[in-house]
Amino acid sequence: MACPRAGCTQPAFTPGPSADAAAHRADDQHLVGGLRSIPKALPVFATSVFAEFEREMIRERVTAGMARAKAKGTKTGNPIGRPAVGEAVEQRIRELRGQGVGMLKVAKLVGCGVSVVQRVSGAL
Repeated sequence: MACPRAGCTQPAFTPGPSADAAAHRADDQHLVGGLRSIPKALPVFATSVFAEFEREMIRERVTAGMARAKAKGTKTGNPIGRPAVGEAVEQRIRELRGQGVGMLKVAKLVGCGVSVVQRVSGAL
């Protein structure tokens, strides 16, 4: 049976996995009843619409969360930058360093990290 399209020399159906035959059948789907593919495509289309909607909702939540974190001065729940050391701790560090006590000993006595002692001592 020949294809009813004008000037087409291919048969309407070619058995086998021929790529040309598959392309020809896809082109001539309107001849056989192209509406058969709509029920198959509808769930895929509906799923893609829901996925796009959900992705947009996620994007809005993430953007809102980032804006809230920026307003609070936090990043992932933790404060941005180093935590503030009280003025009393800084004063005690200055006193001990002024007396010639070493950085490790000052950090242990005051109850802070050595880097805090280094930073406060560097500001002297």
